[in-house]
Amino acid sequence: MSYSITDKCIGCTLCAKKCPVNAIKGNLKEKHSINSDKCIECGVCGKVCPTSAILNSNNETCMKIKQSEWPKPVFDYNKCYSCGVCKEMCIENCIEMKSQDENDLVYKPFLVEPKKCISCGACVSVCGVNAIQLKN
Repeated sequence: MSYSITDKCIGCTLCAKKCPVNAIKGNLKEKHSINSDKCIECGVCGKVCPTSAILNSNNETCMKIKQSEWPKPVFDYNKCYSCGVCKEMCIENCIEMKSQDENDLVYKPFLVEPKKCISCGACVSVCGVNAIQLKN
């Protein structure tokens, strides 16, 4: 089940502008709607909505959160196998595989674009060894 928009929507377009998969449509100053076939439940729409008009897939109201307070992925390199699945699943291409220094031959995931990260949790959900957590 995807996210949805309630009648509290004022049509500010923030959700549509921030949606990474263009699942939200609507005109300025009119209630927007979410295409449930496209929605990936990343939650970015709820984090930017100024009127708390977004309901998550559990029908709970999402609250606006300042982007500077969105949690970011933190990697536990003791658990990480460097498979790269987190990089491949990153919607905003914020994660890259690279070595820690020039002598290190093992590539590990790094959050290289923290401002682009939408805290969707896709990287966390695909990690088979629980080596990633979202933290503030």
